[in-house]
Amino acid sequence: PTAVFPTRAARDRALTDEIEKWRRIGRPVLLAVSTPRESAEMSRALTERGIPHRALDAANADAEPEVVDAAGQFGAVTVSAGMAGRGTDIIPAPDADARIIAACADSAQAERGETVFICATIEEADALETALRSRFQDANIRRRQPLDGEGGEGGEAMEIAIRKRGDCGKTIRRAEFGLGLMVLIAALPPSARAERQLRGRAARQGAFGASRMILHANDPMIAFSPHRQRIADAILPPAEFASGPEVDRALRRAQDEAETARRAAALAAAEFAAVIETESRARRAERETMMDGRIPLSRLDAMIDAWASRLCAGWQSPRADYDAVFDAVSDALWDGFRMDAAPLYGASPAAARDAIAAAAARRALALRAAVGARRFGTMLAQTRLRESDALWASHLSHLQDMSLSAMLGSQTRREATSNFAETARRARADFQTQADDALIAEILTAQPAIPTGAKPEMDEPETERLPAELSALL
Repeated sequence: PTAVFPTRAARDRALTDEIEKWRRIGRPVLLAVSTPRESAEMSRALTERGIPHRALDAANADAEPEVVDAAGQFGAVTVSAGMAGRGTDIIPAPDADARIIAACADSAQAERGETVFICATIEEADALETALRSRFQDANIRRRQPLDGEGGEGGEAMEIAIRKRGDCGKTIRRAEFGLGLMVLIAALPPSARAERQLRGRAARQGAFGASRMILHANDPMIAFSPHRQRIADAILPPAEFASGPEVDRALRRAQDEAETARRAAALAAAEFAAVIETESRARRAERETMMDGRIPLSRLDAMIDAWASRLCAGWQSPRADYDAVFDAVSDALWDGFRMDAAPLYGASPAAARDAIAAAAARRALALRAAVGARRFGTMLAQTRLRESDALWASHLSHLQDMSLSAMLGSQTRREATSNFAETARRARADFQTQADDALIAEILTAQPAIPTGAKPEMDEPETERLPAELSALL
């Protein structure tokens, strides 16, 4: 039966006691823990109790075949992390069961009084009784059902009681008996399937074996389950742990709910991956178009207008400080593109935006005249392709971060997928804007020098100026 202890320290003591109990008769034990860190901690606890053992985890992967081969030997103790699903059988040594029976017989001979062996199955009881009768021919050997009436997987549990002839001791010593590999599970597996895989390490191919879960209430699978309180309330004094059908049902529900949550997360991840795949396909289609063609001048004009609008966006607020926004725009134009915006001071935001767009368009036309129309269109496409390729990796990383945010910030999987799709659509627009801005910057910085006496870049806009007094007041 599964046992759930209130603390991890109590569980660790119970595990070491269980291992020490089986090691006295030489039964091989496999202790399955959840992480390599817990494996190291249990290894230290066993070392402090003087129990020889070997560890099977990622820290000594090279020695794994040797450890697995020795795990079924008489008296072997193996601590394993992540054993479920490995596809490796632990084969008990051919003489292990015979040596276990011999060790139990030796202990019965050394003890005075009556010794009662508790056997989980009828088959194990048959093997032990046959060996005891052949060794102690004049002893009183009785076979009876245990008082608790609990049965094993292979049949109804039995007790074998032996009292040697001439032994007048009145003491009765009870000891558990078992053959084959004993699997101890120290952490609640994430699913019933994983639990069956762990339990299935014992009793392979018709051999004897048994398994048992010894857990603690702060196990992550239990602590984050709504059934934790029900399990904790089942630990009633004087009992040191919770056990029984009610605890088994609560653990099974915790596993089922965790598996349902994992399936939902996997479906959400698949749907998010589909959204990202859609973005990637749209990106590949756009890339192929740019590789095979040229960017027309009309599209470039639209890009420049949008760039100028974003540059002057600070003026859109009715409470915007004109001088502060103008200084910011002027500094950005001069530092980035060596464009002098001083003639625009005092113009309305719309007029300033139009003047900036016109100046950028003139630079683009000058570059087009210098390199030729066909080459200019091809150069635009290649530059746009290069800039978008440089931004694509960070865009994908941004999509991954947004998928996690959408999953955590939504109530349902459908809502999370919908939110992520909408967020990805906006992120695609931002990605296109960044690539367009990088293209405009490339054009403006590559513009050849304007001959002396040419028309200045920034024409003073033909707009009505405010009176000097009002301008000063503003």
